[in-house]
Amino acid sequence: MYKILLVDDEQGVRDSFKKSLAKYGYNIKVASHAKMAIGMLQRENFDVVVTDIILPRISGVELLLQIRNASPETKVILITGNPTIDTATQAVRAGAFDYLVKPVKAPELIDCISSALKVKSLEEESLRYRRGLEEKVEISALEVARSEQKFRRIFEESPIGIMQFSETGKLLDSNRVTMKILGVKDPQKLESLNLFDNFGVSQEGRSDLETGGSVHMEVIYDLETQDGGESPSEHAVNLDVLVTSLDKVTESDEEKYLVQIRDITERSRMQTRLKDSEERFRALFEGAAIGMFILNLGGRIVETNSAAKSMLGYSREELKAIDFFDLIYPEDLKAEEDQFKSIVSGRQDSYQVDIRCVKKDGGHMWGRQNISLIKNYKDIPKYVIVMLENIDDREKSEKELSYLTSSLEDRIREMNCLYAISNLVEKTWEPLDVILPKIAQLIPMGWRKSDATYARIKMERMEFTTLEFKETLWSQRSPISVNKEEIGFVEVFCDLDIIGEDERAGLCKSGKSLLNAIAERLSRVAESKRIQKSLEYRLSLERLISATSTNFINMQPQMVDQGIRQALRDVGEFANVDRSYVFLFFDDWQSMSNTHEWCNKGIAPQIDFLQNMSTSDFPWWCKILRSKDVINIPSLDQMPVEAAIEKQILADQDIKSAVVVPMIYEGQVVGYIGLDSVINHKTWPEEDVTVLKTLAGIIASALGRKGPFVL
Repeated sequence: MYKILLVDDEQGVRDSFKKSLAKYGYNIKVASHAKMAIGMLQRENFDVVVTDIILPRISGVELLLQIRNASPETKVILITGNPTIDTATQAVRAGAFDYLVKPVKAPELIDCISSALKVKSLEEESLRYRRGLEEKVEISALEVARSEQKFRRIFEESPIGIMQFSETGKLLDSNRVTMKILGVKDPQKLESLNLFDNFGVSQEGRSDLETGGSVHMEVIYDLETQDGGESPSEHAVNLDVLVTSLDKVTESDEEKYLVQIRDITERSRMQTRLKDSEERFRALFEGAAIGMFILNLGGRIVETNSAAKSMLGYSREELKAIDFFDLIYPEDLKAEEDQFKSIVSGRQDSYQVDIRCVKKDGGHMWGRQNISLIKNYKDIPKYVIVMLENIDDREKSEKELSYLTSSLEDRIREMNCLYAISNLVEKTWEPLDVILPKIAQLIPMGWRKSDATYARIKMERMEFTTLEFKETLWSQRSPISVNKEEIGFVEVFCDLDIIGEDERAGLCKSGKSLLNAIAERLSRVAESKRIQKSLEYRLSLERLISATSTNFINMQPQMVDQGIRQALRDVGEFANVDRSYVFLFFDDWQSMSNTHEWCNKGIAPQIDFLQNMSTSDFPWWCKILRSKDVINIPSLDQMPVEAAIEKQILADQDIKSAVVVPMIYEGQVVGYIGLDSVINHKTWPEEDVTVLKTLAGIIASALGRKGPFVL
């Protein structure tokens, strides 16, 4: 019951007002002068004070000032029988709620008191809301701080050097690995580091960054001069540098750049040495005019070259399926085994002997055999290499030379194909839908008949093929995997009608290894894209939650609806959905209405058709929401039998997938917020549900600020 204090020095006025106000259930108390009123205000609180301006000793305006100082929330209505501009101005400046002129009729006074009580109630509700919102902001700030701590830990413990630069190139932050890579022990020495001056970002690179792109480059960085360039020195290191522009939270934010660096000096040197060594060995091994074999320490053939195959009449697969001793003429076998044991045991490093070898057709040939031991970097025996020269018949030397030349061309062709694909894979800043079509066009160049070869790449719902692609009877496939999960495949088809009979045999053995190497490179780039996408998604999610929470902190009640529509737009675009909306329950959960909605381009709004709907038409839907659970529908086909009604309603709206989160205010479910996917089916990740729950709490609090929920 509201408490009203009437202050007037006329008994008749007091009695008349008290009698009129008592009819409306107010608790009325009276005072004949200001001093008496002050004493009553010190003992108890009043919601509204109605006082005459003309009072003995202390005027009504002076009483108003004392009330404002002692109890600012109390509303004061002044009454005067001699109205003037000065008294009206004085009353307003002193903080009076209203100013009435005698004679005051009871309805006029009652309306004024009712208005004062409504304003007081709104102010109290606003104060409670503001305090509640401040508490939530504190909690959100704590959660953001924890998230920042986790991010900082990842930042500091990353094995990659990470730096952040301002728009002008000034260093803002760096992790410990950066100091180690750049050879700096004192962090202050990094303060003078400048992205554009020290890392040699070109003008073209700057333009790419300004438009939201990225720059990937290899820099030779001098540790003494702290300059990047292309001229190596004894203090230089090779750095792999990736520069990306960071998304702005607001348009007024300064442009910032994220720089990732890796020290690839040793890798570059090793790759160069290894590549040179492998190329030399492969060229020598494959191009040798004599038969070459690599054996394990038990005498099993691990690898052989084309000359050995031609020499003995076996295929490469047949040779790799037998022991080398199976090729030795029975009468020479004992001496060969003894010599081999001598090599493996380390009693001798190499030996040479003329020996008879058995050919596949049953005949034999004399061969000059040179055998030596191959050790690893720890000086432990690993392989035995055998060089076998045909000293029995050199009649086919011209044909063998032609075959070796062709085989060498195959290897060169394969290496060129892999090199071109590797160059594309290294462009980690380009999206998969840009890289994969280019790789598909490059694959046929690794096969002997590129015009009869067609390639297809399938990965994560994407498919790319060569131009004029067609499926043929002959094909090979290699899986593309990330973390042991097959996410696609690369496939090659060859038109046997175009490929000659003598070339078909080499398709399987050479093509499969090349295809596996291509699949391995595609797996690496897919894994890299997944990691990059996950990090970017997490950062965007945290920015969205922080920005939305901040927008609602000081928002005026009349701006809440506009703020909710903007929040629905932000979360809808973030989650890449077609529609986002808010529903509120009314009449003690008897009905519900769509109060706010955002639709993507080309999506028809539904808000006008979703008003005053009976909740009894949605039994399964409302049961879940009453229990404060989330409704997650990746596909309508996955909805349970008891949700048949809701399934039909969603189907009528062309909805393929939906996720709905209850809005809870002061412990009660007052409505819900949801996302719809109309065009495509969508699986809702935990991150989408998390941001929707957070947004539901923010919107529920904002709506509560406008007035009490009518459930």
